[in-house]
Amino acid sequence: MPNPSPDEPPKIIIPTAAMMAVEAGRLIEAIKITQARLGVDLKTAQQAVETYLRDR
Repeated sequence: MPNPSPDEPPKIIIPTAAMMAVEAGRLIEAIKITQARLGVDLKTAQQAVETYLRDR
């Protein structure tokens, strides 16, 4: 398995509730859930949700 590049943020697995919000088209809710449950900042939560959306 290749190592991620130093410029690439570590992959974060978003909570199931956030995944369900994404599937329902509620991206802002998914970001808020991710931020609250994982205790990350807004930018990190947004990146995690966008990565999930892109990779699903």
